[in-house]
Amino acid sequence: MKRLFLVAFAVAGALFGTAGAQAKGPPDGVDICGASGTCVHLSTQDAETNWPLWAPPSPDQTDRASAVRPFLVVHWHWPNQPETSAYYVPASGKVRQLDTNGFLAWYDLADATSVRTKTASLDPFPVPRVTRVTVGTRRVRDPESYLQLFGRGYEVFPAILPGWQPIRFTADTASPWTDAATDVRIASRGSLLWIDGTILKIPLQLAQRIRRGASLRG
Repeated sequence: MKRLFLVAFAVAGALFGTAGAQAKGPPDGVDICGASGTCVHLSTQDAETNWPLWAPPSPDQTDRASAVRPFLVVHWHWPNQPETSAYYVPASGKVRQLDTNGFLAWYDLADATSVRTKTASLDPFPVPRVTRVTVGTRRVRDPESYLQLFGRGYEVFPAILPGWQPIRFTADTASPWTDAATDVRIASRGSLLWIDGTILKIPLQLAQRIRRGASLRG
């Protein structure tokens, strides 16, 4: 599991019921849209094959966050319910889902190549321009370089959790990496990095630079 046990236990019952009720894809399929508003429609069958495009967040299936790349937005709706949306990153084949309670999950598409091919004509939203990053209360000197944290390290399951310092991003536009739901933290000591519920091991020197608020370039 990618989430902590207590979080999973608290939400698993509700999520299980939601996922069970929505085992089939949205009856109208899903739309994947680019920055200009142009969209590609995927049928219900394609949506069911690639359930991460519309499935609610689940603590049992969430994967590590995508590296920062241009992205698209997915839209769908269930009968008599408002439209729902998610982020899709073609380069990594990952989708980020967020529910109304603020719980999020990253998923890998089952058929990433097919979806990437179908949406190749869309103009993606660009990588966001980061204007400010803070580590704890410290403002970093090169905020854009902190986007490099996404996609770094390898997953670990520490027996004892450290204390954490929050890393907060401010950007010119919302994105899967810079909106209010994004949860990034650096361990107060050592070399652990937390990104959206996944704990990652990174080089100690990199962790020390993060805690100092130094640039991560080079």
